[in-house]
Amino acid sequence: MDLSFLYVRVVTTFVECLTDAKDAFALHAPVGKRKNGAEY
Repeated sequence: MDLSFLYVRVVTTFVECLTDAKDAFALHAPVGKRKNGAEY
């Protein structure tokens, strides 16, 4: 049970990091790239 909780915790943190990185990239990307990546 502890391992399951730890696994979920790690995955959640990893997803949050990916989302932050994606948002930071979209923020600094040129307008054209932002339009191309709108579906993400």
